[in-house]
Amino acid sequence: MEIVDGRCICGEDKLDREVASGFASDLMSDVLTLIEDDILLITGLSNNQTIRTAEMSDIFAVLLVRGKKANSAMIEMAESIGITIIATDYSMFKASGLLYAAGLPPVY
Repeated sequence: MEIVDGRCICGEDKLDREVASGFASDLMSDVLTLIEDDILLITGLSNNQTIRTAEMSDIFAVLLVRGKKANSAMIEMAESIGITIIATDYSMFKASGLLYAAGLPPVY
């Protein structure tokens, strides 16, 4: 969270989980192709589809970029299935670059 000047929207109790890699996309169909574990999903798509896709792809952390806001239904759904949502005002490009520079490898 510090690297991207992020705010935890929900899942504060899971912030100690370690992510193995990052994937940035607004296309949830691309996210569904992932077979890796412990991924941080970086996206600007802030709706229930993001959380459902994360759930189906076993992603436990979502970083919303570009100042996107999670609505109450999205937060409630994420909390019920154990997904952490973090938000940043940074662009997807900047957030991804900062995380990569800090050592977070890409999925591919």
